[in-house]
Amino acid sequence: MPDPFQGEKPDAEGIEKLRVHLSEVWSAVRTDMEEIDSFKGGTFRVWPAGDKRPAYHPPPARYVLDHAVDTQMSVDPKVKKFPAGKGQEHKDKADAVEPGLTAVMMDAALREPSIPWRQAYSYLLSYGYTVMGTLWDEAEREKKPKRKDGESDEEYEARVSQYEASRQGWNPVRIKAPHPSRVLMNPYEMQPDICVITAQRYSQDLANLVKRKGRYGSKRVSSYTAAENPYKLVDTLEVWTANWHVLKVAAEGDLLIMEKNPFGFMNYIHGFAGWGGEVTNTVE
Repeated sequence: MPDPFQGEKPDAEGIEKLRVHLSEVWSAVRTDMEEIDSFKGGTFRVWPAGDKRPAYHPPPARYVLDHAVDTQMSVDPKVKKFPAGKGQEHKDKADAVEPGLTAVMMDAALREPSIPWRQAYSYLLSYGYTVMGTLWDEAEREKKPKRKDGESDEEYEARVSQYEASRQGWNPVRIKAPHPSRVLMNPYEMQPDICVITAQRYSQDLANLVKRKGRYGSKRVSSYTAAENPYKLVDTLEVWTANWHVLKVAAEGDLLIMEKNPFGFMNYIHGFAGWGGEVTNTVE
């Protein structure tokens, strides 16, 4: 699928056209995912609508999938760095960075509510499709504290000590395995150029994010004020390309954040289990 933005800054109108198109492409798949979820969660219909007879939902679907995922988890992922050139020296340099990169990856995984590759395996075995992504998050990075007026030496040293401790093991890398139904990419490309992500964020979290991005000047496009209820969930739309990252409220046209992709490449990937293929008549 061609990049509708041609590497330039995405605009609200183009983003909406892209979302509508990809939503139509994935519509039937999302319906299948919902049906699969009903078997995993034990909510599938046993009797016809209106029949009030008691229903028993056998759990084998959940057990089989969980066992298959646990089997996959017996292997820990590792980073493989290919040599930049020929010769033993290049190979030694590539080998030397692998343990460090693997440590960063494992630390990033432990910062997520669920182990990302376990989630990815679960989606792959459940739906035959999975998505993973990498983010750069500096939200937890603390600034060196400045001494406050009237602050004692002991109080200031305690804050500096806390700051120094926070620098140890600081890791801005995040590894995500979002639910495939929330991520829209071209299914006919192994490495899609564009990724559209739908999500819900707390109103106050969204306001804090936009404010933080505004400190960098060009990263924020417009402001956002939190709702009276800071815990109100707001539907957002996020777009990633190899060059740009955009965030907006789904129901509104204005872009909130526009920034360069810090990685310089498409940081979301997807994969299929290989259980099926294209149908004969792709139009229908």
